[in-house]
Amino acid sequence: MGPTFFKCFLFDMRCSGLMSNSKDLYLPTYLLICQVRVVQSKEPPCFLSLFRSRMIVHCGKREGSSSSSSSSSSATWRMFSVRNELAGEAHLFELPVHPSRLRSRTSFLLVGLATGIVFLWHGVKATDHTVRRAQELTVSLLTR
Repeated sequence: MGPTFFKCFLFDMRCSGLMSNSKDLYLPTYLLICQVRVVQSKEPPCFLSLFRSRMIVHCGKREGSSSSSSSSSSATWRMFSVRNELAGEAHLFELPVHPSRLRSRTSFLLVGLATGIVFLWHGVKATDHTVRRAQELTVSLLTR
């Protein structure tokens, strides 16, 4: 029986210093591994397709830990930008809640954590397939 082949994605987040120090992933030598470094906001399509349009990139730390950048009013709301318009590659990327973050060429979700209300906002220059992907992501988020 021959060796087993795996593709290993190493996700490198912007604020994390972990991946910058580690050069290799230490795994058993009988495995043939293709290591692919994935940088946040520059994810390749093959990585995004693993999540089947259900990937959400959050900003900040886990819930329950203190964050100096979030105020009490914006902590009850979260804003997500819709990224990538292809069916299997679309995902949500969290942004700080502020009107200046809105862009005319994409769609955004504004989620009320306390109330459970979800607003879907489309920019005036958003293309039809961007609007469709945003609607699909909203439905998949609500059905979780």
